[in-house]
Amino acid sequence: MATKFNSLFLIFALFLNSVNAFVPLASFRPTQLNAYIESDSVDEGFEGGGLELAVDNAILISGSVDKKGKAIAKEMKHYTKVSKSDIGNFGCKVICKGDGQEIYKDPGLSSEKIIALAPFTAVENALNAIESEDKSGAISINFTGGDDLMVHEVLGSVEKIVSGLGLSSKVEFRSLCEPSFPMEKCGVAVVSFDGDSEGHIYYNDGAWYTLSEDDTISIVE
Repeated sequence: MATKFNSLFLIFALFLNSVNAFVPLASFRPTQLNAYIESDSVDEGFEGGGLELAVDNAILISGSVDKKGKAIAKEMKHYTKVSKSDIGNFGCKVICKGDGQEIYKDPGLSSEKIIALAPFTAVENALNAIESEDKSGAISINFTGGDDLMVHEVLGSVEKIVSGLGLSSKVEFRSLCEPSFPMEKCGVAVVSFDGDSEGHIYYNDGAWYTLSEDDTISIVE
């Protein structure tokens, strides 16, 4: 039952993504149900095979980018922990990376308040700090954020950075929601791998992190 609910939740979130276009400067803030993957709202009360998911699990949404540059989410996993790591351990090239913070703009007497979304500002900063022009190999675009990281914001940001870097093939993306990461902030790293790799290298607030499949939480009916 938990697995079925998890799948329905992801499908519902992805449906909402398709009807809500990404706007770099949005005059509204989507509600929690609008593709909001939050650790405690997803995990709390879920039980499967006697295992109750903890509210501090990391949630990973992953997918790929099609030939038209559209980001398509395909899978959701839970992890018990995220571990700090060293970028030198992964044998990958960093094409670019960047941090972003949500920016609220109040135009004074106007009734419209504008929000610069954290994933969007992270992409802007990454595109302004290219470290390598070598785009050979498998490309992974990995976002990180706290409990307020939203799937549809990441999907739009993936498409923007794919366009900005002129990427065309072998592109995957990951969106890591980790409760210990700061709210209203986001990190993004675009990396290239020459060989086979799970692509689990994540950048947030100046540090690198990774995930281990040994820490995956399996949910069985």
